[in-house]
Amino acid sequence: MNSVTLIASLENERFKGGIFTIAQGILKRKDLFKNQGYKIRGVSSCQKKARNIENVGKFKLENILNVWYVLRAIHINEKTDKSSLFYGITSTGLGFFKDVFVFSLLKIRWPRKQTVLNVQFTDIEKILPINRLFKSLSIFLVKKYIDELVVPNTETGNDFISIGYPRRVSVLSNFFVQNEIEIKGKDKMEDSNLKLLYLGMIDERKGFDKVLRLLNELEQDKVELHVCGEYLSLDFKKKMEAYIERNNLANRIFFHGFVTGEVKQKIVSSCDVLMLLTSGEGMAMALLEGMSSGLSVITTEITSNKEVFDKADFSLFDANDEIGMLNVLNSYSMDGVRLNEDKEICKEVVQRFTIESHIDSLVDIFRKQEVC
Repeated sequence: MNSVTLIASLENERFKGGIFTIAQGILKRKDLFKNQGYKIRGVSSCQKKARNIENVGKFKLENILNVWYVLRAIHINEKTDKSSLFYGITSTGLGFFKDVFVFSLLKIRWPRKQTVLNVQFTDIEKILPINRLFKSLSIFLVKKYIDELVVPNTETGNDFISIGYPRRVSVLSNFFVQNEIEIKGKDKMEDSNLKLLYLGMIDERKGFDKVLRLLNELEQDKVELHVCGEYLSLDFKKKMEAYIERNNLANRIFFHGFVTGEVKQKIVSSCDVLMLLTSGEGMAMALLEGMSSGLSVITTEITSNKEVFDKADFSLFDANDEIGMLNVLNSYSMDGVRLNEDKEICKEVVQRFTIESHIDSLVDIFRKQEVC
């Protein structure tokens, strides 16, 4: 049986974002890999505990030490149970550089083992580090030591080909995790007609500031916002808290922090509309999770979202089209029929993105590497 080591944010995670959710979802379905002749195990790419979230993705001593701990953990695992392939899930900037650097060292140490790296973002300029040295080094290492890249869409694949990546690039969709907890009915506040949900790291990149501006324009006695996640930047947190106070929004925003399991599912299922005004990421796990829980979505027309809603009669928006978004949200608030129709479209669309189809495609990628 072929053995694969998955390297991603796991038990000692710095923060639990989409990569954590993807990795956990994959490792919970080892049975699907076993049925196809593969054994998969995980090694956390975040070995250092109690890290300051402000330091995520920055060139800090604790991040450098973390790389050493990751390499040591992989080496210990290889001593006890050798793998034939290393599979990593990565993001952007210095985080991308760190993962490419780790995989390059693994390829140098074990040149016959295959290296496959899944990039969970779009737009090559945002994926690569801003610093010129780290950017050039990232491109060099990717071209020399990564056997295959996995990306969210063809456009991102073409971006890597354009910088000279010489080997295979595969497109792989993400998946929704089937809810194990049955939630009966909605727990709506009596004075609320519409419940909005923001799910994920609270970040400008995901459009949280835009969500607040939309909320401020909506009729306040009819709409509330639930936020499940934590701030990534202290500066951004202070800026948003000032905006909330200045516009008297505090009584309509409910911050739940990072939540999991039944608590999370109750909050998600009690809401009506997921707000995901991202400016450019891969196929967001929050998007698939919200849709599979019966929510409609207000989201942007980035490439990954267009591919999710391919051929569906559903509105996607330019990130700055606040008028168009407000029109739909006001329509939802006044017209339950429109809201329910869009919820049904979302629930139908998301059924294409199952964990079973994801793992089938992933195993195909692994098998092609065997041939190589």
